[in-house]
Amino acid sequence: MNRGYKDFVLFLSILWTITVALDIVYMILLYRPYFGDLLHVPFPVFIIIPLPVPLFYLPGYFTAMWFGFLIIVFSVFFLIAISTGIIKFENSALFRISEFYALNLFLSVVYFLFVDAIGKPVKVPISNNTPFYLNMLSLTNAGLYEELITRVLYIGIPLYIYYKMKKPDWRENGKEVKWYRMLWGGGYKLGKPEITVLIISSLIFGIAHTSSWDWSKMPQAFMGGLFLGFLYLRYGLYADVLWHFSIDATSAFLPEGLGNPYANGISNGIAIFVDLIFILAGAVILIYYIVSLVKRGKKGESTAPKTVNTAVCPRCGSLDVSLIYDDIYRCNRCGNIFKRIR
Repeated sequence: MNRGYKDFVLFLSILWTITVALDIVYMILLYRPYFGDLLHVPFPVFIIIPLPVPLFYLPGYFTAMWFGFLIIVFSVFFLIAISTGIIKFENSALFRISEFYALNLFLSVVYFLFVDAIGKPVKVPISNNTPFYLNMLSLTNAGLYEELITRVLYIGIPLYIYYKMKKPDWRENGKEVKWYRMLWGGGYKLGKPEITVLIISSLIFGIAHTSSWDWSKMPQAFMGGLFLGFLYLRYGLYADVLWHFSIDATSAFLPEGLGNPYANGISNGIAIFVDLIFILAGAVILIYYIVSLVKRGKKGESTAPKTVNTAVCPRCGSLDVSLIYDDIYRCNRCGNIFKRIR
């Protein structure tokens, strides 16, 4: 990878880190003042099949406690992303989250301008006429709740069942894969099963947004679902939850429009400036991806995992293994996924 590009993404990751840290600080500051209001908000429990289907409502005290739980979850996931990013930045979730954040913002702006030009503008359900604490809850809860019922339900569980049925003694690094793998995700390659559930879950995610937005939102939400699904497959639940949270929460806390009492002209200006940087960065990232693909095509390189003979399967001893990423391999003989021990 080009050193200049790494430094470019590093700058974006620092900017993203500061923004998300501010979002979490805002949640902490706003929790106590709005605790009483949240006590009166029933919490909707729903599933997506593919439109949201309400099952039942939990009382308001659950809503208030849930918001506090969100603060803890986002804070822990944020620390995981930062700590892993420091160890090996270019192979970390932080690197990819920063890339995808900018790329998604640029492509979304292009798409919104396009639908506006053809007379089909996206109708936004979030309004400044709605009490701020409701917008705050909606735009923070989605980061965790929607990921649990789309990425886990439609990617993690199906893949776990598929691989357990295919290989009942499914192991990684010589250890049996536990049930919580389907909740946490991470460590998957983009094989046929993974790509299949990635596309299906993204379609469901896109369609689900038409219930509160409209059908013009669907393509953009589908694209976001692809980014989220990749992060879940590649790195795990913490990565897609953080990415989702960073997109929604930043639009809730920094601008003045939705009623955040801590927002002001300075934070509003920061929000506009940061968005502009990420939009321009997204265009650069898109060009970088295109140029990289063209170069690979000219060199005749395959994008499929390459078979290497530098690792040995700890289960069957086979040298016929395929590199998935970093030091993670899949044995072509027995299907075992393992990490090479140096």
